[in-house]
Amino acid sequence: MKQGPGRFRRVATACAAGTIALSFLSVLAITTPAGAVLPTLAGTTVAASAPTIRPGIANQAAGNWAVTLTPGAIGSITAAPSSCAGTPAEIEIILRDFNEGTTVTYDHVPTVTAPSVVGNAGFAICTGANAPQLLTPGVLGIFYSATATTTVNQPINITNVAYDTTALAPAGPVVINGVAFDGGYANTAIFNNITPQSTSTDGLGAGHFYDPTASNAAISTSNFGNTLFATTSPNIGPGATSAAGAWVLPLNGSGNSWTSGDKIYITVARNNATNCETAGSPDSIGFSAVPTVTSVAAFNGATTTPTVTASLAQMGSCSSFSGI
Repeated sequence: MKQGPGRFRRVATACAAGTIALSFLSVLAITTPAGAVLPTLAGTTVAASAPTIRPGIANQAAGNWAVTLTPGAIGSITAAPSSCAGTPAEIEIILRDFNEGTTVTYDHVPTVTAPSVVGNAGFAICTGANAPQLLTPGVLGIFYSATATTTVNQPINITNVAYDTTALAPAGPVVINGVAFDGGYANTAIFNNITPQSTSTDGLGAGHFYDPTASNAAISTSNFGNTLFATTSPNIGPGATSAAGAWVLPLNGSGNSWTSGDKIYITVARNNATNCETAGSPDSIGFSAVPTVTSVAAFNGATTTPTVTASLAQMGSCSSFSGI
């Protein structure tokens, strides 16, 4: 009988010790494996250049990108780097026009490469079904994997970029946004985590920030309004086929630039802006021959002399009467 309580005390002590151990493990489970120790992605997307592109034209070459991932990328650490089996990590490069519309899209899938870097063994761009692809016409998806967490900056080069634009594309830089989906970072999948926002705002005004260094193209809409002027204004008699005066049309620089394939239409009409041959208005005016066009590189940094081909066309509801 005397030993009974002693055995009870030993059992109670063991239970208490077990309770303490379990409580200790419970505290560890709360504090250590969670996202508090994950690094924060502070990568960048930088455009190598920003050429001028135009509305309404397909397959226009745009500048390349250099994307940099900071240390901490995991990717699919259990998969072979070239197959991306399992759950690969992903980068999305999203296009918008300057007014955040969808008037600019990728023409085709760009070329994506990731140079080998010491400290990032096994990091690779996925192939096969997970090769770089267009998730939508304006969203490029890049999948990658790694056999170990990256320890130094990892560059990703995106080249062979070309855009299609609609006729409604507004003037201004193409707005680029980047998102990384990688469980190695505390801020995975946060919009703009690899194209950091700056103080620059897009065409919608304050509150719509983007990083202009990531913009690899600028949409330019030609504006020749009020720039065509006559060097002389001779009188032309009725019914005559007479020479008229010459015109000068400056092609301005950035923001009002020109590119291969542009067309300029110059219309002529009577002084009341109509040109129909009717019983009540039998007179019209039109070109008697194709004018001669010459061009020169003038001033203020012009570097190219355009080659211009002129031809005659019919435009407007009345043009079929006079053949202009």
